[in-house]
Amino acid sequence: MKIHLKIPQKGKVVLNVALSACAIIIILSGMALAADRDVIIVYNKSIGDPEKELVTQSHGGEVEKDFHIINAVSAIIPEDKIEEVKNDPRVAYIVNDTIFSMTDEYSSSWGVQYIGSQPVHNQNIIGAGVKIAVLDTGIDYNHPDLAGNYKGGYDFVNNDPDPWDDNCLSYFKTCHGTHVSGTIAAEHNGIGVVGVAPGSSIYAVKVLDVGGFGAASLVVSGIEWAKNNGMNIISMSLGSTENNTAVLDAVNAAYDSGILLVAAGGNTGGGPVSYPAAYDSVIAVTAIDQNGQKASFSPIDQKIEVAAPGVSIYSTVQSGYGLLSGTSMAVPHVTGLAALIFSTNYPDVNGDGKRDNKDVREIIRNTAFDAGIPGKDDVYGYGIVDVSRALLGISAYADLLITKDDGVSAITANDGKTYTYNITVKNNGPSDASGVKVIDTWPAGFTRGAITPSQGTCDTAVNFTCDLGSIAKDGMATITVNYIVPNISAGNYTNRVEINSATTDYNTSNNIAEDKNRVIVNNDIVLVLVKKKDDDAKKVSLLKGNYSITINNVNLSRIDMNVYENDRLRKDLSSIYKLKKSQVINFNMNIVSRKLDIKFIPYGDRGSTGIITIKRLQ
Repeated sequence: MKIHLKIPQKGKVVLNVALSACAIIIILSGMALAADRDVIIVYNKSIGDPEKELVTQSHGGEVEKDFHIINAVSAIIPEDKIEEVKNDPRVAYIVNDTIFSMTDEYSSSWGVQYIGSQPVHNQNIIGAGVKIAVLDTGIDYNHPDLAGNYKGGYDFVNNDPDPWDDNCLSYFKTCHGTHVSGTIAAEHNGIGVVGVAPGSSIYAVKVLDVGGFGAASLVVSGIEWAKNNGMNIISMSLGSTENNTAVLDAVNAAYDSGILLVAAGGNTGGGPVSYPAAYDSVIAVTAIDQNGQKASFSPIDQKIEVAAPGVSIYSTVQSGYGLLSGTSMAVPHVTGLAALIFSTNYPDVNGDGKRDNKDVREIIRNTAFDAGIPGKDDVYGYGIVDVSRALLGISAYADLLITKDDGVSAITANDGKTYTYNITVKNNGPSDASGVKVIDTWPAGFTRGAITPSQGTCDTAVNFTCDLGSIAKDGMATITVNYIVPNISAGNYTNRVEINSATTDYNTSNNIAEDKNRVIVNNDIVLVLVKKKDDDAKKVSLLKGNYSITINNVNLSRIDMNVYENDRLRKDLSSIYKLKKSQVINFNMNIVSRKLDIKFIPYGDRGSTGIITIKRLQ
C-alpha cells in the first residue's frame, strides 16, 4: 500500500470527532497530518463524471486512471474519507492499490535460498563437472529445468536404459525422483526453480517402481552402477526399517571407493533413522520447516548427521512444478551442497594427504549451523547445512529477534497525550544480517506521529516499513514511534510488527511481536464554544444511536446547529437557538443513519462562550 501525506493549509480549523459510547474533552491545538491512500474504487454500474466527482469534488481525492475491463478507477483518497466513499450506494467496494513484485527462481525455491545457495552461485560455483547418481523412481529428463543437466542412467526396475520417471503416472502423480532431481540440479535459466547445484550432472538410476517401491537387490544394483560409472555422489531419498547386510556392504564399498552417499533419515515422526541412512558410511539427513524447526515427521536419533529444508518444497514434476514434503526432500539440498564442494579446490580437511569424499563430508559437518542444543544432538545432528559458510566462509544464517512494547496496557481515547513505543531488533548471529526490514501494521483508528530509527530510514505510510540495512552479529537496532489515540470506540487494539532480512533467519518464530492495548472511553463529549472573530464552529461526528444534547449557555446570543449526512444539510434536524444569558437547553437526538456530522456555530460578543455536552444514552 502506497501512502501520501498532505499538510493542510493554514486557516479555519474544524474539530472532527466520532462518538461511540465515548467520553472526550476536545481541545484544539495546532495542525495534523492527513494521510492519503492509493486505492481502486469499484462501482456497481458504469463510470461517468458523477462517479469521478465523488472522489475529486466530494472527498478531496484524485482520480489517476479509469478502467474498462471493470467498473473502477484508481485514485488517491484522504485516509479519513475512505469510509465515506465506501458507504456511497454507487460504490461496490474499495481495495488497496496493492504493490506486486516479480518472482524469481530463488523465491520459488525457499529451501535452496534458505541454506544460502544464491551467494555461492553468484561466485559461479554451481557444481560443474560433478556427477550425481539419483537412486529413485527415475527422472522426467524432458523437463525444461532438467534436460540440460540430465546425462543418462539406467532403469533397473524394467532392466532397460530408459530411466524415465513413471512415478509421474502413479495415482498421486508424485514424480518423486524428478522432484528430488530439481532440488539438486534444476538449471538457473530464469524459469521455475533453481537447484542447489544448477551446473551439476545428474544421472537417473531407477531402483524404485511406479509406486515408489524397490527391492534391496535393485538398490545394490544402483549403487554398483554408480561405482562403475564414476559417480561422485549417490543421492538416496529412500529407506527401509530393515537392516540389510547386502545393502550395508554395497554402501561401504561405494564409500571406500571415494563416493559420498546421502540418504533420507525417514519420515518416522520422532522414531529412529531408517536404512541405509543409519549406516556409518552414509550421511543421514533430517528435515526442517521454514521456521528452522524440526519437521513433525522427522526422526529423532543420534545417527542424524545434518538437517535441511524438507517441508513444502517446490520443485520439478512432469510438465511443471509441485510441492512435496519429507526427509526425501531434505536429501537433495545436502546432495547439492556436496556437489558444490566437490566442484571447488576444497582442502584436505582430515590431513590424510588426499582430497576426497571424507573431506567433503567433514566440510558439510563442520560448517553446519548448530541449531538446537549446543553440539551434535539427536534432532539436528551437527546442524542445518550452510552452503554459504561451506563455500565462502560466511554463514548464511542470522537469528533475528524483534520485541515491541509501549509500557501501557490501557489508554483513554482522546486524552490529549502522546504515547511512545520502542521496537527493538537484535541479531543473535552467527552471521551479520543484511537487508533488514521492519513492517509495522497499525491499529485502525490510532494516529501515528514521528518515527525515529537508530539506523536506516522509515517511510511515512500508515502501515509503515523501516529499512534498517545491516545489523552485525550480536548487534541491535531500535525504532521509536510516537502515537496518539483519537476518539475511537472502546475495545482491544493490536499493533503488530514483523521483521525479515535478505540473510536467512534460521528461526523465524521470533520475527513477529504484538502489543495489545485496551482503549477506554468516557461517557461525555464536551464542546466549549468561544466566539472570537472568524469561524469558531466545532464539529462532532455521531454514530448511529440515541443521544442527549445539553446546551449550557454562558453569554452567547445564538447557536446554530447544522446537521449533515454525507456532506448534505439535513434541514429537518438542524436548528437555530436564540439564547438568553445562563440559559440551559436539553433535547434528545436519535440517529438512525450510519453517521451524522453536527456543526455548532456560536454568535455573540467577542469572548462570549457556551458549553455543549453530548451523552450517548444506553
